[in-house]
Amino acid sequence: MQKTFPLKSQARTDRNTRRARAHRAEGRIPAVLYGGATPNTVHLTVDEEEFDLLLKKGGLLIDMSVDGKKEVCRVKELQRDALAEFVMHVDFERVDLTKPIEVDVPLVYKGTAKGFAQGGFLRVEAYKLRLRSLPLEVPDDIVVKIDDLELNHVLRLKDIQLPKGVTPLEDAERALCAIRPPIEEKEPEPAVAGVEGVPAEPEVIGLQSKKEEEEGEGAEGAAPAEKEKKEKKPKE
Repeated sequence: MQKTFPLKSQARTDRNTRRARAHRAEGRIPAVLYGGATPNTVHLTVDEEEFDLLLKKGGLLIDMSVDGKKEVCRVKELQRDALAEFVMHVDFERVDLTKPIEVDVPLVYKGTAKGFAQGGFLRVEAYKLRLRSLPLEVPDDIVVKIDDLELNHVLRLKDIQLPKGVTPLEDAERALCAIRPPIEEKEPEPAVAGVEGVPAEPEVIGLQSKKEEEEGEGAEGAAPAEKEKKEKKPKE
């Protein structure tokens, strides 16, 4: 279940780009706090290192201190730089602990499926679920047991049991994971000449031997000489 993470902040009156850059240079992130029963928007800054630590812990609910006054909120939107190396701005939204909220909760798959013994492998179809719950009852994650899954078995949202007080906001038929058979690699078929797309073997043209070539040239050369001999008349 969720718990709140403390985070200190400082109110600010400046809202221009130049001052925002100055805050970031000082190690503080410009931010705003809005929503809830008190719709007024508060402009503030938070310590960069403290906020990064909060993100690493995966804290959903924040117990923020604004000039000595505490408010429960959560991160609504983050704005990062072009290279996504650091946070440039944060939007915080107030949270009423007595009213349900909608959140994305990660899915964690555990166990050894029966289908593994048949060579199957786990194919994950969903990594998180959209749920509705009271803020303090939101689970950190949803554990999905896969031990009973056999080959070609698909596990759907309707097949798992969610914690009490948690309502799924997605289709009950949504596939979460499946055990798929191993992928068989087919050996390439041998190429057959004459088949479309497969070039036929080139035709080999025989070469005349040197003797045949000379005989051919001799025969061709003899014909005109013989003809000339026949046409030549004897001297009178």
